[in-house]
Amino acid sequence: MRTGKEYLAAQKDGRAVYIDGELVADVTQDPRLSGGAQTVAELYDLQNRPDIIDTMSYLDPAGHRIGRTFQEPRSRELLTTRSEAIGHWMRHTFGIFGRSPDYMNVILASMNAGAAFFDESTVNSGFAAHVRAYYDFCSQNDLALTHVNVNPQVDRSKPVHEQEFDLACKVVKETDAGFYISGARMVATLGALADELLFMPSGMVPAAEAAADYALMFALPAATDGLKIICRPTITPQNAGHPLDHPLSSRFDETDAYIIFDNVFVPWERAFIYRDPALYNTYYGRTLSGNHQLHQGLIRSVCKAEFFTGLACYLAQATNVDQFPNVKNTLARLLLHTETQRILVERLDEKAEVSEWGTYIARTVDLDLAHT
Repeated sequence: MRTGKEYLAAQKDGRAVYIDGELVADVTQDPRLSGGAQTVAELYDLQNRPDIIDTMSYLDPAGHRIGRTFQEPRSRELLTTRSEAIGHWMRHTFGIFGRSPDYMNVILASMNAGAAFFDESTVNSGFAAHVRAYYDFCSQNDLALTHVNVNPQVDRSKPVHEQEFDLACKVVKETDAGFYISGARMVATLGALADELLFMPSGMVPAAEAAADYALMFALPAATDGLKIICRPTITPQNAGHPLDHPLSSRFDETDAYIIFDNVFVPWERAFIYRDPALYNTYYGRTLSGNHQLHQGLIRSVCKAEFFTGLACYLAQATNVDQFPNVKNTLARLLLHTETQRILVERLDEKAEVSEWGTYIARTVDLDLAHT
C-alpha cells in the first residue's frame, strides 16, 4: 500500500491548480493547500500501522495488499470490518475531513461490484471491462480520487441542454481513440489534492439527442492537459503565528474546486457511460453507490459528534462549570445525541441486506433514520 511520502510525491505532477487567481506551483508546499495534503498523507501512513494493518487492508487473490475501503463487502463481516477501517481514518481527523480517500473508494468498489450494469447500455458495449480495469488500477496503486458531479448552476428551471449559457461539460468531438470534452463541473472536493477525478452523473438528462452529449461518466488524472482546477479561497488563516492557533482549519481544509475542461481528451478505456441518458439516469439507483457514500458519511458524523461532545465535556471540566445544572443538562443532551447516533450507525451493518450484485449494503430505511 501507498505511504504518505509516496502520496505527497505523486501530487507534484504539474496539475493546473488555481487559488486566489494564482497558479499553484506545488500543492504540497503552498500554505493554503499543504495542511490538507499533509492530512491525507497521515491517513496513508495510518493504514500501514502494524497494529491495525489487517483491519485497514486485505490481500487480493494475487497477494497485493489493498486498502480495505476498496474491498467489495461480500459478507456482513467484511462490511463491519470496512466500517471499522473507516472509523480509524475518521477518528484521526475527528470526523472533520469529509473527503478522505475512503469516500471515493467505497464508490469505486460499488462500481466494480455492479460493473455488469455498464454493459446494459444500448448505445455502447464493453464498458464494464473499462470499469473493472479502472478499479484495479486505482485499488492496486492506492490512489486518491475526487468526484466531479454537479453542473454549473444557471437556470434551474431548464434542462442542461436548453441553458442559455452552455457552461456544462459535454462532448465536442469524437475520434477512434476517444472523445473531447469542454465545459465545467462544480463541487470537486479534494480536487487540488486528488490523483484522479471521477466525472459522475449530475441530475437527470432528458432522452433527447441534443442532451446526449451531457450524459457522460469517465475518469481522468488530475494533471490531464486542458483540465483546470479552480479552488475556492482557503479557510486556513494565513497570518497565524503557529498552526496550533487554528488547530482544525490548518489541517482539515480539503478545498472545494470548480473544474474547467478546455478541449480535454478522454480515451475510450477511461469512459464508463457515453452519450447514454438512460444509463446515466439510472446509475445511482442501480449501482447503489449513494448508499455506500452515505454509510461512510454517517460513520464520519459519529466520529465528529464524539469529538465535539468530548471537547465540550473537557471545557466544562476545565472551567469547573460542569457542576451547574444547566451545563449538565446541555452535556447530557450532547451525550444522548452521540450515543443515539452511534447505535443507529452500528445498526447499518447489523441490518444490512444483500444487493443484486452480491454485496452487503445498508438498508435505505436505516440510512435515512441515521441521517435524520
